[in-house]
Amino acid sequence: RLYRYRVRLEESISLAKKAIALDVSDSESWYILGNAYMTTFFSTFSTSDLEGCLKAYEKSEKMHKLGSSSKGGAADDKSSCTNPDLYYNRANVHKFYEQFQEAIDGYRNAKQLDPHLPGQDEIDNIHRFVKKLSKLVRTKNGLKAKKLLKFSAQIPPSVEIKDSKRVELKQLEIGENKDKFVVGTMIAPVTRSESVPVSFIVMDKNTDMFVVSIYGVIASLINDIKVGDVLFINKPILRKISVKEFKERSYPCIMVPNAATLSVNGHALPKKAFAKPVVRVETYGTALTKEGKIASNKNKIKS
Repeated sequence: RLYRYRVRLEESISLAKKAIALDVSDSESWYILGNAYMTTFFSTFSTSDLEGCLKAYEKSEKMHKLGSSSKGGAADDKSSCTNPDLYYNRANVHKFYEQFQEAIDGYRNAKQLDPHLPGQDEIDNIHRFVKKLSKLVRTKNGLKAKKLLKFSAQIPPSVEIKDSKRVELKQLEIGENKDKFVVGTMIAPVTRSESVPVSFIVMDKNTDMFVVSIYGVIASLINDIKVGDVLFINKPILRKISVKEFKERSYPCIMVPNAATLSVNGHALPKKAFAKPVVRVETYGTALTKEGKIASNKNKIKS
């Protein structure tokens, strides 16, 4: 059954690409491809599917604007794309990617075109989430100095990974750090309304705290990694998470797009921790076919 489902996912993307090959300027075909990637993401929880989704949605918007321009519309007008579902679904992708400001902008665009979409609810949730996490990281999760030292003592003072240099959080650069690795202890799991990504608050040897967000793994991993477990993160990708409304409230986050670069207590994650094709997708409007009309009713695609 899982194999058949994988085949169906691959076929949906293949069919969408064939439609685009027939007419590369068809905005709707690009939108359908984006939704196909979104469906696949909820099977793999992979950032590569998020990337494919974003590129397809961006192409859909661009082709819609070019089409409007050729008919006398304004090509540079942000409102020239009149599909609120595209903005809403793309905002969801940015949210899963933890690109929260882009998500907020998308929800606002969708809400302007269709006030019935719950864009404001999503924006409010993002604001609460960023404010909460930034406070927890800034206040070191409310831990006293004695407790911090106890957690710090659990981190090995010396450890090696071939062709990589061990560094602490403050030595990382924004973006990918290819030849470096970070070691830290898990302080607390991060609770969120979605199961993607799986995130933890982690502390390094200097007691500096940051968030680690892991993709390509199942939701139950949040229960399998325990407080005090030591995480080894190779080739860490560092980002600063913030939103315009609360610039002073930000926090460092290490994104782990490939869970194979992560080990816990010196052991690689077990195979069962990696995502399998079990899908529950929530989008608005058309999913994989052109027949679905643009609507504000939530559609759930299950397998």
